[in-house]
Amino acid sequence: MPGPARQRWDSLAAAGKSPGGATHALSNAESVRHDAIPVVINGEQRQVPAGASVSRLLAHLGIAAARVAVERNLQLLPRAQWDATAVAAGDRYEIVHLVGGG
Repeated sequence: MPGPARQRWDSLAAAGKSPGGATHALSNAESVRHDAIPVVINGEQRQVPAGASVSRLLAHLGIAAARVAVERNLQLLPRAQWDATAVAAGDRYEIVHLVGGG
């Protein structure tokens, strides 16, 4: 269900209502889980939004992208590719915060 219809459905689901106006018993976590995919991040199994780019994944995780390096499936992923790289089910990520100092 693409576009505005999907956005309306998602906003109704988040409010606990169906498009017909009836309420339903799904929690927000359950409705989000429907559009989530499994990945491993720093050794931990996680559910993340389907269709997200690596840049969106970092934002979803609350990680500031300015000082991190990302490894995807044992390959260093250049920052220039983050927006164009889609997160896929089963991907394995290592996200490392860079620290300066002396």
